[in-house]
Amino acid sequence: MDVIKYRMHRKIPVLWALCLVLCILVLIEFCLVIVTKRTEPQVIPPLPKLRNVSAIDSKEAERLYRAAKRNEQRLSRVRNVCTKRPELSNATSRAEFWVSPRTSLAFCVVPKVGCTSWKRTIRFIEHDPQTFEYPSDISRFMVHYGDFKTIHKLKLTEGGQGKWIDPALKFMFSRDPYTRLWSAYLDKFVLPDFWHTARNAIPVVRQNVTKRALKCGHDLTFEEFVRYNYDHSGFKADPKLNEHFQTVLYNCNPCKHDFDVIGAAETFDEDTNLVLASAQTLGVIPKNPKDSRLEREITDLVDYNLDIVKQTHLHGNISVDCVGLDAVGRRLWEVFQYNGYLGDYVPFPGAYLKKVTDKKYHNEYKLFLKTVIFDTRKSVTTKTLDNWKEQRTKSMRNAFRSLPKRIMKQFQEMYDVDFDLFRYEKYPVWLESRDKN
Repeated sequence: MDVIKYRMHRKIPVLWALCLVLCILVLIEFCLVIVTKRTEPQVIPPLPKLRNVSAIDSKEAERLYRAAKRNEQRLSRVRNVCTKRPELSNATSRAEFWVSPRTSLAFCVVPKVGCTSWKRTIRFIEHDPQTFEYPSDISRFMVHYGDFKTIHKLKLTEGGQGKWIDPALKFMFSRDPYTRLWSAYLDKFVLPDFWHTARNAIPVVRQNVTKRALKCGHDLTFEEFVRYNYDHSGFKADPKLNEHFQTVLYNCNPCKHDFDVIGAAETFDEDTNLVLASAQTLGVIPKNPKDSRLEREITDLVDYNLDIVKQTHLHGNISVDCVGLDAVGRRLWEVFQYNGYLGDYVPFPGAYLKKVTDKKYHNEYKLFLKTVIFDTRKSVTTKTLDNWKEQRTKSMRNAFRSLPKRIMKQFQEMYDVDFDLFRYEKYPVWLESRDKN
């Protein structure tokens, strides 16, 4: 017995030594793995083939890979929904494409889903109608209403257009129906772009209409807007409802047309780069270093909407009494507050602008208003600007929460196909706190 105890006593230090050696070896191997991961470049899986996708560098390749995988998931989702709902393949589709011959890109237009940005990009690539130093140099009016020289603006509903569209890389973008419809309401009815059509809508959805409302169409409420959309929706050959308020499906039906890329407003930059990379134009299109996207958006909206004052003949001959500089300027200020560009507590600078409200000072008014907006933003801290951004989501959510349940149900029914096809939440959590029955 004493011999056994003696032998065990001698083996214990040896066992401890072996354990210590093993721990050291494991630690060394772990350190080598960490060092290797830090020193060796990350291996990125090959990009899914979308023609000739190329990346500028490894970081860009990683973003492109992420966008390509996301695109595969969206395409798979759309195919599954189209299979489960075969009636969607026969639904009417406007299917307006802008085709770039230089790059063989075919963009299916969905209003209020980055279409101004993509139209501007295609015009820049094609030098159509002329050459510009930067895409941002192309005005919003020219983007939408300028002449065409090389771009093919086509509709698949018209025969013989497939020869241009079929060989091209076809792409479209979707957007959450809640944010898309709210944005459309702000752009078209809070601002005066579609007041001439609101004159027809207001008598349909409102009793006791005032003479000014019939004359100007300036005060269509969001609830009236949603109700009118539902009453005039449906997949008709010649729908009364404008394409800005129709479903994404109606504008670009992915159950009827075979798309290579389905992007989304929520991941717009990465999805856009995926399309540009496939056309070998990623990093080629210059960006004006003095022009941010937000400043471009503000400039576009100010110039476009204040130009309505001088171009009423392009907007249903609406009375000039309805669209004075001061009236439109105040609406722009209101929309910029809704969009989170200006604090909702920042007062409209009416006194400062008063000296240029006469129509003959049209250009001066535009300049003054933009100057005040940009100076106001520069005068506050980054934290304040971040707080202002939150107003965008808050204003949209409050607008939908204010709707009666019946109207909300109509909205959800109308855009059911978009919720389903593009996987947006039909019943988001934030809707649970509602005021109206």
